[in-house]
Amino acid sequence: ITLVPGIELSVLCGSREIHVLGLWVDPDAPVLVERVNRQLEARRERAVRIGARLDKAARLEHSYRKACELADSDTPGRPWFAKMLVEAGVVRDQRHAFNRFLKKGQSGFVSTPWVSLEEGVSELLAAGGIPVLAHPQAYGLTRKRLRELVRDFRNAGGLAIEAMMPGLSPQQAALLEECWRHFDLAVSGGSDFHSPQQKWLALGGLPPFPADGTPGAGGECGPMTDVLHIHPETPQPRLIRQAVDVIRGGGLIAYPTDTTYALGCGIGEKDALDRLIRLRRLDNKHQFTLLCPDLSVLATYAKVDNPDYRLLKAHTPGPYTFILSATSEVPRRLMHPKKRTIGIRVPDHPICQALLNEHGGPIMTSTAHLPDDEFPLTDPQDVRDFLQGQVDLVIDGGFCGVTETTVISLADGNGPEVVREGAGPLDAIF
Repeated sequence: ITLVPGIELSVLCGSREIHVLGLWVDPDAPVLVERVNRQLEARRERAVRIGARLDKAARLEHSYRKACELADSDTPGRPWFAKMLVEAGVVRDQRHAFNRFLKKGQSGFVSTPWVSLEEGVSELLAAGGIPVLAHPQAYGLTRKRLRELVRDFRNAGGLAIEAMMPGLSPQQAALLEECWRHFDLAVSGGSDFHSPQQKWLALGGLPPFPADGTPGAGGECGPMTDVLHIHPETPQPRLIRQAVDVIRGGGLIAYPTDTTYALGCGIGEKDALDRLIRLRRLDNKHQFTLLCPDLSVLATYAKVDNPDYRLLKAHTPGPYTFILSATSEVPRRLMHPKKRTIGIRVPDHPICQALLNEHGGPIMTSTAHLPDDEFPLTDPQDVRDFLQGQVDLVIDGGFCGVTETTVISLADGNGPEVVREGAGPLDAIF
């Protein structure tokens, strides 16, 4: 076995984020060391720029300094600026802060400062590496757009493309072959095996390389997380199928919802559930929830009388989680150990609905709220950064909100009881 030193860079091709591998790089090359340091500094500068914009747009003073104090860091993310705006009395809550100032298109938004495709490829070449266009099938591009991306990558000095991977459809394999042949790129491959928990992948499980394709590299990376860029309003079916294959294979995914990002896995996947519990440091009293496409599966997993059913029907899909008495179909590990209850959630988000419909039933879900963090994960870049190597797949569906669901218990038969006030209005319940 030959170990190949490498790095994966996020770069911008136009406005699109893509990933470029650098194989056989010199890890101590000054250009790479400088790139890592630059990215850290770029995050600080981004926070400073957000603060300056908020000072002007919200008529505040020292927004950056105040956000740093709240975060106890000189690189505060947008949730800390949202909290600062709430404490300043400028907005009602964090969701209002994002909608008015911090989301893309608003006065306080500053994009993540990734390096350009050309500069990233140039630095990899300068470090003695072979630039490889990573997982091109994962970007959800049409044939025309993918060819344009490969053309730009080749013109920037790129030398290889990941074209040999397990799980490609015949159409995907044919398109990637068309690209590497037409643009005269070396063929690289990887089984994308990151950990033994990825039961749907086999270590080194690559298709045969073409006899006339110049080998680029056939390497395994180590623990990393796949990313699928899925459109938040019109999810691409082929990418949804790839995501569901991960769930069916026992994987743990992070995905966007109508409130925040969430973690999900198959209902009966013990290993994935154990990983989620460790990731969130949950105790044995945690109330788990089933993410359902609609209420047609309700009777299978929960006990509900007619008045409560009418309440659920009136408020789903939407930003509510309802706690109900569980049926015997719910695995004991998912029930509350004493109350024997289960959470039921029907999301109002196209990606969630597409996942559930392709999966053919509910999945286990939990908010992507990491230990010691004040806010759940809402920014797709933060999701990728903080969950790298800890989940098998991140679905980048754009920015989510900052407020979790409203949780209502209907388990005791005495009408609705508020467990947690969140994104769902309470006046609609009572």
